[in-house]
Parts: sequence; structure tokens; C-alpha cells
Amino acid sequence: MEIAKRIVHPNNNNTHYFGAPEAKFFLTEILQDETVLQSEETDIEIEPSEVTEILPGSIDNENQNELLNQVYRAGSRRDLSYSSLSPEIKTHTKNTVLHISAWYGNDKIVSLVIEHAPKLLFEVNENNESALHIAARGGHISIVEKLLAAYANFERHDIKTAWLEYTKRLKNYVERSNGENLLKFVALENVEGNTMFHEAMLCRDKKRIGGDKIFKACELYKIGDSSSKWCYEIALVNVNHAKQSILYLAVENGDKEAVKVIMANRPNNVAKPEGLSPVVAAIMKQNQEMLKDILQQKPTWIHLTDTYKRLPLHYAASIGYLVGVVYLTGKCKCCTNQRDKYGYFPIHLASYGGHVEVVEKLLEYCPDPTEMLDTSFKRNILHVAAYNGKHEVVDYILQQSRRICELDKMINQKDNKGDTPLHLAAQSCHPKAVFYLTWDERVDMQLVNQNNQTAVEVINASSKLRNSSAREQLTRMALNSAGVKPRLRRLVHDKARQSDTNLPLSKPSNAEPFDTKQQTVESDSKSNENKETDRRYFFLTGSDKQFRDRVETLTLVSTLIITASVAACFAVPGEADGKANNLCHAMFHVFIIFITISLFSSISSTIILFWAKLGIPELVTFSLKIVMPLLGIALVSLSLAFMAGLYTVISELTWLANVFLVVASILVVVVFLSYIVLFVPSSSTKKPLRLISYYPFLFLAYLAENQN
Repeated sequence: MEIAKRIVHPNNNNTHYFGAPEAKFFLTEILQDETVLQSEETDIEIEPSEVTEILPGSIDNENQNELLNQVYRAGSRRDLSYSSLSPEIKTHTKNTVLHISAWYGNDKIVSLVIEHAPKLLFEVNENNESALHIAARGGHISIVEKLLAAYANFERHDIKTAWLEYTKRLKNYVERSNGENLLKFVALENVEGNTMFHEAMLCRDKKRIGGDKIFKACELYKIGDSSSKWCYEIALVNVNHAKQSILYLAVENGDKEAVKVIMANRPNNVAKPEGLSPVVAAIMKQNQEMLKDILQQKPTWIHLTDTYKRLPLHYAASIGYLVGVVYLTGKCKCCTNQRDKYGYFPIHLASYGGHVEVVEKLLEYCPDPTEMLDTSFKRNILHVAAYNGKHEVVDYILQQSRRICELDKMINQKDNKGDTPLHLAAQSCHPKAVFYLTWDERVDMQLVNQNNQTAVEVINASSKLRNSSAREQLTRMALNSAGVKPRLRRLVHDKARQSDTNLPLSKPSNAEPFDTKQQTVESDSKSNENKETDRRYFFLTGSDKQFRDRVETLTLVSTLIITASVAACFAVPGEADGKANNLCHAMFHVFIIFITISLFSSISSTIILFWAKLGIPELVTFSLKIVMPLLGIALVSLSLAFMAGLYTVISELTWLANVFLVVASILVVVVFLSYIVLFVPSSSTKKPLRLISYYPFLFLAYLAENQN
């Protein structure tokens, strides 16, 4: 197997296939044989094995290593003569002296090599990179100019001879003029498909080689009968393996000068750029200046479509680039009505991304949004926003629909599966989107889809396929508080009626006598099956284990409260000789009242929790609904009893008693509010409780959705 090595230059975060002195080599990938899968990893064998032979040519290898060190040293030294160089030596990645000198910008060594060893001009390393690639990547425009001048100097016999030797290694080579030969070599692609122009655009040192520098250097040479603008055609037509043209890379890397010079000198015979769209690159970078520069020179490029049939407006809408959307719609309004490969309009992508301002802008060009449906599911923008949990867009559409009647039609509009926006928001468990929809009185909560399911039944059906989550519970809570009810009984009745219609009208003559016992067993099994179905629908907020753990935890808490209350009763504040000396103290009265409430509330909670352990589902939910408020009362009463009892003891020291009373009162309020959070948001359908739960629900929904 061959092992490929990469180096990372200390001044460049990009990884390059190139060997250089003082570089840190490391293994990055193993080039696999055809019979070995790329994903397989090979262990390195380090166990000793038997002797096979003596390494041949060890002395020659030592000499070669010494010469190799000279090659590495040649790049950074500028006081070398040609006699001290070894042009025939290459590094492990087949880099020559010219490659290394080009990387370090050593003009003297490059000039020496061009003069005495021109055959190195046409040598490439194992990544098929010439010295031009290396010089452009390093940002050395002077080296690029020297190399271009040498390549164009076909009058020199040794350079022409070196070129002919190089062409013998090429397949299907057709002899051309000198200028065309230069173009062929300048446009040479490495293993990544990059030409030297690509490497120049990828170079981060824009001051040395960015802008129009490399193009001005190429303009000095005319190719065949064409003008000196051939380099600009390469900038639009030649793409690497990532489908990136030189113009695209210039836009992506923010080289404004390069973009301007390419667009200003573009050849007229190139109608569109190859590869990825530079217009889309400017949009994704949200660079309005480059976007204007490109479209002012080529207005037709606003209609460039890619393999997904998407226009630049699709991408501007998808990332919420409002300035770009305004600019593009100002130049072409018809783009707003163009579908992509999947049938989505730009406004669908804006809704998918949750970009309210872009949706608002694009709605100006949509006479009837209910007609703008995707081709796959026949969904409008409210469907898309609800399904993807973009509650900002959902809220905006619901508010605007009160004054725009066309938007009002989308609220209960169904897709090709009969799902309304409420169904889709419930199905994907987006509590905020469901919350905003259920608070709008125009939303029909009881609409059913093609499966005869309401929104709450959609989430019930999906909950069987996954574990319950906070998002799912909040979504179900929002639906329940809005009065969305399941239609389970009707479904069971419909199934039973359907099964009855499938029974034979008469018993076959050869049938066995009717077995009453067998019928009883079958009816009992069906009854048990229905009970299991009811039980399954009952445990919608969690599994049986979750209920069991909850009951056990609450039992433990109530028992601890009983213990604390009883202990307080045996340690009455101011007690002496079995009598309380503070009977006339007002706070002592408060202590007695609240410690009594705490004790019997916790005792009642413990008894009620015993009901839950009987295994009857109805008793579990009933017990939990009653116990939670009782335990809240017990905890708050115990806190107040502690405050009143301790105040009674320290009341003679006024300042301390007052400070304690203030601090304790604040902390009791904190305890009370913390416990109230367990009850809000509430699934109650009563309007006052829904109003109280409004903001707590949004807060919990925010936490749940951000967590996911």
C-alpha cells in the first residue's frame, strides 16, 4: 500500500499535498487497493519476525539521504550556487528543487533551475502539481511570472526538448502551437482538480497574489489566434473536483478585486459560469457589493439554476438574507414564482428557515398564498413552518391573517394527506407552534386527516413509536388545554362495525356445531384486548415504570414531611415542664395552625398514594392529581410553621426577629412559586388557568426545543 503524506504550513490552515523542509509530517489517509474497502483500517504489526535479507544499496541510500537534505536546505538558503544543488533528487512526495524553491519564494534558486535544469519545469509531484501550483499557493507572484516566462520561451532548445519529453508521458497528446502548449500546462490540474488560478484564489495572502496580479501576469502572453483574455475564460470555465470555478473561489474568499477584474474582462462567448454559481456564493456570504458587481455585468445570471432547479432567490430566502431578497426581487419579480426540483417556492424555504421578514417581503408578490403549494405534499407556507417548528412564522401568519383574508384560508388548509398545520406541528412535537395555533379561535381543533385522526391522536399514535420527551408532553398539554379530544371510542366503534360487515351472512353447511365455550373465550380475549388498548391510551405521559417511580418518590417525600411535622410537635417552641409558655404569643398560634395543616396534609397524601399502588390506571392519575396540591400545601405550611415557631423563640431580640421574619417570608414565597411551576403550565381548559399558564408554557417550551 502507498502512504500519502500531507503537511500544514504554519502560516496556512489549509492542508496541502506538498513536502517542505522543517514541516511536520503525519499520516492522514491510506490509499486502498481495489480489493480493500476504504473504510477498513489496517493495524500496524510491531511484533518481531524472522530475518529475510540484508537491505541492498544501503550506502547509496545514505548518499541519497544526504542529497535529499540538500534539497530541503535549498529552499530557504539564498547563497547557493548551481553546483551545490542536486536537481535529479526528489523528495518522498516527488517534489523537486524547483517545487521547494517556489514554495519559499527563492527567486535566485528558481532562476538557476530555469537556466541550468529546464526539464524540472515540467516535473510534477505525486499530486500532479507543477511549480506553478506551488508558487501560486505560496503567494509568490514573482515566481509565477518567472515560470510563465520560461514556459513561453519555446525558442530555447533545452526548454522545447524538455517539453517534448514531458508530452511523451501524456496520453492522447495533440501537438499545438507554442502558445497553446503554454495554455495546456498553465491549466494543468492537480489531484483535487485545481489549476494554479484556483491555488492563487485559495491563498490567504491576498496582498501578494490576490486581486488582478495573477491575471495581469498571464495577460502578457497571447494564445494562438485568441486575445490575451484567455485567463479570464479559464476563470469561468475550469472547475475543480468540488465544482468550484476560479470566480466562485474569488467570491467565497472575499477577493473583491479579483471578482471585478474577472467580470470586467469576461469573454463574450461564455454565457454562464461552470460549476457552482458565483451569484449563490455572494448570497451565502451575504456580500451585497459582490452580488451587485456580478449582476451588473451579467444580469441574466440572476436566472442561473443549479441541479436542484433553484434560483439565487431560493438561497437568499433560505438563509434569511433580507437585503439580498429585496435586491433580487427588485431586479426580477418573476423569480418569486419559480419552483425548485422539489416543488418549493422561495417563500417555502424562507418559512422553513423561520425568517419572518423574508416571508413578509415575499408575500408582497403572492396574490393568493393558498395556491403556492409544493408538489410533493401540497403544503402551504404555514404547513412548512408548523411542521418544522418555526413558531415565529406561525405567529406572524396568524396575526396577519386577521387583516389579509388570503392568509386566513391557510389556517385549516389540508395537505394531500389531510393534515392541517396543527396536525403537522403536533406530529413533529413542536409545542410553541402548537401553542400559537391552539390559541387562535379560527383553528378547527377537531379536524381529522385521512387516517381519521385529530391532532391529539396524531401525537398519541407517534408516541407509541418513541419514548416520551418534554417536547411531546408539552405539545400534548397545549392540545389538551385547548380542548382537542381524541376520537378513540368512535375509532373502536368504526373498526367493530367494519369487522361486522366482513362476517359471512350464513354459516356454511359443513361447519362444525357452534361452540359456546369457544365463543366465550374469544369474546373474553377481545374484551381483554380492548382493555389493553385503553390501558395503552391511558399511559400517554410515560411508561408504567415512570408512574411507579413517581408514586414511590412522592410517598417518600410525604413520609419525610410527616416525620418533620411530628418532630416539631414534640419540640414546641417555649416548652418547659411539658407546657408551652408562649400560649399567648400570636406567632405561636400561627405555628400550631400550620404545623397541624402540614402534618395532616402529608398523612392524607401518603394514604392517597397507597391507592395508586393498587395497579388501577384510573386511580394512579386520580391519586397524582390530588397528591401534588396536598404536598404543596404541606411543604408551604411546614415552612410557615418553621418561620412562626423560630420567630416566637427569638422575638425578644427585636432586630434579629425582624430580619429573620423578612428573610423567611421571602424564602417562603420562593418555595411557593417554585412549587407552583409544577402546576403551570396547566392542561386545564379553563380560560383563567390558560392565561396564568401562558408565559410559563412558552418558557418551558423554549427550554425543551432548545435542548433538542
